[in-house]
Amino acid sequence: MAEYRARLFIMLLVCFFVQAIKAQDTTNQQLFLFKKYPFLKSGVIAELNRDGMPPASMKDSLSFSKLKPEVANKFNHFVQQQFGTASAKQVSGLLKGAGPAAYSNQVVESKLRAFMSLKDGVIPTLSVNQSSIDKLQAINETNYQPVADFIFPSVTNNTYLTGNTTLLGISVNVIGNYSYAAGGGIGAYDNFHLKVQFDKDAYLKNLRSKMNSAYSMDKFFLQDIHIESLANDYVKNELAAQYSKLGQLPDGVKKIIGDSTRFTTALQFDSAQLMAYLKDQKIEMSGSERDTFIHRFTAIKNNLAAKGFDVNHFIRYQQALKGNITSLLNKPNIASELSENVLPLSGIQRFFLQLKQFKIGSFSPDINKNLASSTSLATGFNMGFEKKLRQLNVTAGSMQSSSVFRDVPSSQVLGASVTQFFSASIATLKGGTVSVAQSFKKDIGDQVPVLPKNTVAFTLSQEFSMGKLGSLTADVSKSSTQYNNSVEGDMEHRLQSKNAINYIGEDFWQTIAVALKHNLDIADAGFSAETNIRMAGLGYQHPLSNGLYGGRWKIGTKMKKAFLKRKLQLNLRLDARDMTYGLSDMPKMVNVGWQLDGRYRYSKTWAFTMRWYNNQTDQHQHGISQNLNAIQKIETGVNINYRIAGLQAMTNATMGFQQMRLQDILPIKSNAFTMSMSDAIVIKRSVLSATTYLNKELSSQKIIGDLLNADINIQYPITKTLSLNNAVVYLNNGSVAHQLGIRQGIQLNLGNQFDCMGYVDVRKDLIENIYPGLYSNCRGNFSIRYTFK
Repeated sequence: MAEYRARLFIMLLVCFFVQAIKAQDTTNQQLFLFKKYPFLKSGVIAELNRDGMPPASMKDSLSFSKLKPEVANKFNHFVQQQFGTASAKQVSGLLKGAGPAAYSNQVVESKLRAFMSLKDGVIPTLSVNQSSIDKLQAINETNYQPVADFIFPSVTNNTYLTGNTTLLGISVNVIGNYSYAAGGGIGAYDNFHLKVQFDKDAYLKNLRSKMNSAYSMDKFFLQDIHIESLANDYVKNELAAQYSKLGQLPDGVKKIIGDSTRFTTALQFDSAQLMAYLKDQKIEMSGSERDTFIHRFTAIKNNLAAKGFDVNHFIRYQQALKGNITSLLNKPNIASELSENVLPLSGIQRFFLQLKQFKIGSFSPDINKNLASSTSLATGFNMGFEKKLRQLNVTAGSMQSSSVFRDVPSSQVLGASVTQFFSASIATLKGGTVSVAQSFKKDIGDQVPVLPKNTVAFTLSQEFSMGKLGSLTADVSKSSTQYNNSVEGDMEHRLQSKNAINYIGEDFWQTIAVALKHNLDIADAGFSAETNIRMAGLGYQHPLSNGLYGGRWKIGTKMKKAFLKRKLQLNLRLDARDMTYGLSDMPKMVNVGWQLDGRYRYSKTWAFTMRWYNNQTDQHQHGISQNLNAIQKIETGVNINYRIAGLQAMTNATMGFQQMRLQDILPIKSNAFTMSMSDAIVIKRSVLSATTYLNKELSSQKIIGDLLNADINIQYPITKTLSLNNAVVYLNNGSVAHQLGIRQGIQLNLGNQFDCMGYVDVRKDLIENIYPGLYSNCRGNFSIRYTFK
């Protein structure tokens, strides 16, 4: 029962997340026009009727009866063609005065404004359900090696399917891979992976293109309705109607109404200012006429202000409206906000508008990168919903792992297993995230048995803005792990629930993890930095990180600084890790590493690089500290672009010294000098290049050994579609292998859809080859690429 309660709790938690998304404020940016300026509805009717005269009464609600019959019929035809018969019937009822006011406002906001903004008044035929595979590529690559030892397969074949495609109007990315290897004993394998991922950016871009092809979006935002003229006409009509009851308009009032500049100016004044203005303009009126005009004029303005329009600020409103429209039209997600109102979308297309991401197939689970990392490949689905600033993300699936050593000092082996998992997270309006993840690991009958277990973790994340000091992200996670031991002593223990969620409160400090991440970016100074601090209790485990265990802390920082007008760029990275891997005497390993990179661009043609790297791992156990390994490396390089006899040429060269001390398996201390150089020169449509790599051991203990690898290559076209490349290759690995050979390559391009390429590398052994599987005498590669249209 406890397990069922736990699963019910998770289901209720997901339902809570969904309701939180639905319950939030759904005010859309596009609705601000009619909500802030309700009188603009009168301008819509005037624009559609094309009579240039808005209704005399500027009411908050729109009367469909004021549409001219021919306009109403055309509008009804537009709705039926674009949005279906059911929508047309609802609109027809609204035109006759039927239906709730809320739905009337929705029609005004969407269908009527879309009708008004049709380009040239032509009703388009929009198709948003098309399917295409015009950007999908299939690549098949085969590698062949006739001679192989028991480790290296002699034949490998990889088939890739990559690119973008559209299914029923939904844009997706497809990434597939089928790998096959044979002929190499234990090196043989057969794998297939496929991922289909929703491309939200491409989907919105397609919808935006459809909208822009059919509608004038500035008209949709009522940019052509002039607020100043609308207010002027309204006040003039109201004045004329009131004075008609008193007889003929006084001459002074006629001078105010008849002069557009005077009337617009008068609209901005209160009673006292208007009195002074009339005197300043020397408008001839008697005292009673002036008082009557000011009283009626001010009353009409107050009535208009009560409807949402303050005439004292109409000029600023007009400017603000234009600015808001420009800003809205430039918003990247404008297609998401408007398309379901102006395009005939299907139900599934409307559903994908609410998604931020969706992927199904083989993928690496999305987890909190500050707390854990996952390199495991899972099979399942991931779905993320986005509504304004809130986001809901749900992931479910399974991942399989093989038997591996966790680390050498602990001598512990993780057996093969399959893990089923579920996770959900919700982002709040304050930059925070609440997430829960649970996994169930099962044994799959490997030689190394795995005890079934389930793990659950709750995580709270919050981002804090620190102004000029950057931003800080804090993560706190609590996990619980329970093992299902079916052979425990008595029946009571066997029947006891092993669901980890029931034990989430136990061993609090040992099963908690905390992570802090600080980001700082000072653009004016050319400086940026990122610092991470992570601490995890000995019993902490993350459900979605295969093999991760607690008992560690980590501190890392990355800093970038530009000097000399950004010609010099320095990057510094520091990392320190403390990892406890056992309970007896709490043995641990401490790893400290740092790296300094520099790049100096002397001119457009010269650039220099530098790297200094140091990494060291120590083991602490039983009060004894032992160095396991240490690596130090310093490297410099130069990149040159130049011309020789008018030909474009390029040289990249690096050289460095490396020292390695390895104690964990066998005591080894190695010093080596490395150098690499590549040169290329462009001769019309041909490219002549040469590459050299040298590793020279400077001590008696050798890891790689003395190695020289070099080739000279020329690539040249035969026809417009066929090109060849010929190379002479040389390899010298001391007493291990010494070879000289040739490599022949070919590339064929048949239009924009199909191309193929391949090469054959044949070499002659100059001494006896000790590792023929590593240094083969013959190898080949052939690949075909096809782009679907």
